[in-house]
Amino acid sequence: KSFFNQEGSGFLDNKSAIWQVESEYLGRVVRIVLEQIAIAESKAQDRLTDATLERQWMFENATHRVGLDDDWAELMFQIRDTHRREQEYDLVQKKADRLHLMAATPFFGRFDFREHGYALGEVFYVGLYSLTDPDSGSFLVCDWRAPVCSMYYDYEPGLAGYHCQAGAISGELTLKRQFVIKNGLLKGMFDSNLHIADRFLQDVLAQNAGQKMHAIVASIQREQNAAIRDDKHDILVVQGAAGSGKTSVALQRAAYLLYHRRAELKAHQIVAFLPTYLLTEYTSGVLPELGEENIRQTTF
Repeated sequence: KSFFNQEGSGFLDNKSAIWQVESEYLGRVVRIVLEQIAIAESKAQDRLTDATLERQWMFENATHRVGLDDDWAELMFQIRDTHRREQEYDLVQKKADRLHLMAATPFFGRFDFREHGYALGEVFYVGLYSLTDPDSGSFLVCDWRAPVCSMYYDYEPGLAGYHCQAGAISGELTLKRQFVIKNGLLKGMFDSNLHIADRFLQDVLAQNAGQKMHAIVASIQREQNAAIRDDKHDILVVQGAAGSGKTSVALQRAAYLLYHRRAELKAHQIVAFLPTYLLTEYTSGVLPELGEENIRQTTF
């Protein structure tokens, strides 16, 4: 059932039972995000205070009495400890920053999937970042780059599947729903097919024109998703006409690779060559908005 009217001029049924259920779930997620923001910011402040006090101690004490080997050893220990505390602060602060972004739009999609051989299905909400229930540990929102979330982009309701470390998983996609959420409030939703997805893309881009490119994640098309998630080729060439999404695919592929290969791939190892400096300015905030360190961007 679509929540657009026949002309596509607006959303309907905001008093329906389905709308109420989704609004309540959204409210629950937002409350948990806000609680985690408070925890993360408190931890970040503690780490910053610790690092500041460490540096102050070194300046007032260690640097004025270095001479013996023991003094050097103590100083090096203090430097390493201060560096560790600063790294901890950076990690916690980045988590707080991601949560702030998530509070405004915790998720943009949902799909229900029943794996073959199981009587009951599972519900997955898709967003820019993952969020778990602090009590049960279950996922409230799944990161769009997670293997299971590929089905959100690749399939309409019907037979579906995905690949993960356990192998190929197949089953049935019983529901695919898209949301428009602004400032933590549900503004629209509809159960989608390919035709409606095109209209949804136009609406999302119109409402998020000032947020660089990260809103496009909500409306990645099937062919783009295949390029973003390709794990079979060392060299991948994406061809397309102007405006077909090549740049957004490249940056989202970088975010995907950084997510799945954290142990071996770092942001500073990736370079994006773009045709103009204007485009580098336009794309500079995409990866940070996707929760990753920015990569180096330059022109030819």
